Amino acid sequence: MNGAEVGVLTDSDRAASDWIQATVERVHNPPTGWAWCRSEVIGEAGHFLVTGGVPRTLKRGPRKGCRTWKDSELTQYVITKAQIDEGKTLWPTTI
Repeated sequence: MNGAEVGVLTDSDRAASDWIQATVERVHNPPTGWAWCRSEVIGEAGHFLVTGGVPRTLKRGPRKGCRTWKDSELTQYVITKAQIDEGKTLWPTTI
């Protein structure tokens, strides 16, 4: 994250996260409410391993209103380099 504080997203972070979400939804059709929470580059080809699940919203405490994936069933999806390149041409924002 480029934010000054942990948990604060900048506009470029939001654009990247929305792009990853949109690509997973386009390619893999995850369950309703699914959101990614972690990603990593795998292999030298530049593929992405995206992990996520259906988060719940915290109802109290200092992070009230934030999403959490604690106790969520996490699933993993692979986005290939070709799908990444295709998604970048479809995404309306410059990343």
